[in-house]
Amino acid sequence: MVDLYNKGPRAVIVTMPHQSVCVKVGRCTCSNGTPATVHVPARGAAKGLDDAVLLSPDVARFGLTVRKGAAPTKEPQKEPIRPAAFARAEEGKVRSGRRSTK
Repeated sequence: MVDLYNKGPRAVIVTMPHQSVCVKVGRCTCSNGTPATVHVPARGAAKGLDDAVLLSPDVARFGLTVRKGAAPTKEPQKEPIRPAAFARAEEGKVRSGRRSTK
């Protein structure tokens, strides 16, 4: 298993051409004549991929970081960060913003 990490600001689509991947591996990953692709999000990762993805020239061309031997894991979901004002509003501690005219 392999993980690909993209440190760049744009998403990357790694194409796995038939001649450089399927022929060397001995099995075809193409779908109806269209090469298989792997989407690596901007500043993100594509985890748990087959080692065959390393045969694609796009991995080196886009400068993706590779981590070998990684087992696919499910990352724990984090709570979304909410602004403090929103949290205070839920608690009923936010003033209306009007000044009294006494």
